[in-house]
Amino acid sequence: MRYVLSIRKPVAMVMILAFVNLILCLGPASAAMIDTSDMLHKESGQLDKQRLLTLLERQEVQQKLQAWGVDSETARSRINGLTDRELSQFSQKMGALPAGGSAVGAIVGAGLVIFIVLLITDILGYTNVFTFVRR
Repeated sequence: MRYVLSIRKPVAMVMILAFVNLILCLGPASAAMIDTSDMLHKESGQLDKQRLLTLLERQEVQQKLQAWGVDSETARSRINGLTDRELSQFSQKMGALPAGGSAVGAIVGAGLVIFIVLLITDILGYTNVFTFVRR
């Protein structure tokens, strides 16, 4: 019991110094409101960057870059250097582009719409385009 009483003061001094050191090193805490849109933009920027880097790993993309004379590491470093706003704009442009192929589908669709419009106007008697429509 005497031993515990004799080390009480040194242990207390060490604990006080440890707490003071902890308070001085960490500094005051600050809290602020974070706007949801800011967090979403930051998170979407990271997702856009990850999507571009994943796209860069595809064999077709690497072959196309080599055909243009661009090294894949150069492209990767440029993607990592883009700002969140540039990534967002690039991602929006990629989303608006067609997924590939040609305009045959659009031409066939437009032709079909024109055919249906002319057929309906021919049935109603406004035009006389098709001979197979009898009134």
